[in-house]
Amino acid sequence: MQFFFNIYIYKIIDRLDRTMCNKYNDRAGVREVAAYLLDHGGFSGVPPTVLVKVSEAAFQIPTSSSSAPRHRIASIQRFVPHEFDSGDLGPSRFSISSVHRIGILDIRLLNIDRHTGNILVNKSYSKQKNSSNDVKAELVPIDHGLCLPEVLDDPYFEWLHWPQATVPFSDYELEYIGSLDPFNDASLLRSELPLLKESSIRIMILCTLFLKHAATTKFCLEDIGDMMTQRFCNGASSSVLEHICRKVINIIDGRYLAEAGMDVEEIERVESQTRNIGLPPKPPKKYALIRSTSMFSAYENDGPHEMEEKEERADPLSMMGNSLTKSVSFSVSDLTSHTKYLSFKEMSDEEWEKFIKRFEEILPEFFEERKNLKISSSISKFGSKL
Repeated sequence: MQFFFNIYIYKIIDRLDRTMCNKYNDRAGVREVAAYLLDHGGFSGVPPTVLVKVSEAAFQIPTSSSSAPRHRIASIQRFVPHEFDSGDLGPSRFSISSVHRIGILDIRLLNIDRHTGNILVNKSYSKQKNSSNDVKAELVPIDHGLCLPEVLDDPYFEWLHWPQATVPFSDYELEYIGSLDPFNDASLLRSELPLLKESSIRIMILCTLFLKHAATTKFCLEDIGDMMTQRFCNGASSSVLEHICRKVINIIDGRYLAEAGMDVEEIERVESQTRNIGLPPKPPKKYALIRSTSMFSAYENDGPHEMEEKEERADPLSMMGNSLTKSVSFSVSDLTSHTKYLSFKEMSDEEWEKFIKRFEEILPEFFEERKNLKISSSISKFGSKL
């Protein structure tokens, strides 16, 4: 039997050598704490995590700078004794509720790196002998340094195609989702974690509202995760969530979406792909895309973190993207700077309030239409088998 005493995992936040880690990764420790703060009542099982000031001598990093701080800021997380990670066992051993709890957290945080290696597995044994169900796998989510991005990034959810994700939420899970208040959570993060960027907090608000409305309309975890994940077609990439956000921005700006210089064959191919993933239909082809010079143009950022030099803005319907390979060895350095992501960073408080209000207003109608589309598709598939 093994015993673990006072073992913690720490991540330095205020690095002296900026070349050791880029700006995005410097805030990984802050995001670790944010994930714990947002896991109300330990619903998803995020290990206790706090920010601490640690003596510089403990890190044993020499420095020639006489002005270097005597203490370093770091996140510290309780170590979780475990026997496996989820990749060692496979999803068939996991309970529906354990997968749902982690999925709900990942959606709220827009986790871009939920792989098998950061889902730990503990085994609990029943006291009843001769029972076929005496072993239960408990899942523990860790490593949230790549959650709460500053842009509407493309998430990676390992659980997305696990069978548990297709099961409807339980009454208890729906009650928990219904109790979430993203605006109170935003106030909590601002007061407890001033180092966390406001753009990351806005992503949390957006994704939590998306989760709440989707769950109310009886969408399952797989449905919600799929709507947040980008689809690639003809070199362009977009998620349903991003599509909704762009629609809201254009509504507010009074602009109209239409074809973006593609020929008829390309447009028909894109529309066919769009119908397959349940996006709202394209507007008539006779219109031309009118780009906003106010709100819309300000909210495209490069990559998962702010770039020092911004590239020329791409047309929103022809945004180029490279797929990201997510794995246990995934790191922020693997992220491409060529993909355009939607950002809310440059919005004023007034613009953000106007946007999020309109976003929440159109969600119920959108989800009802998408649910009806899903039902119609299921009926068609069933009828074709008769």
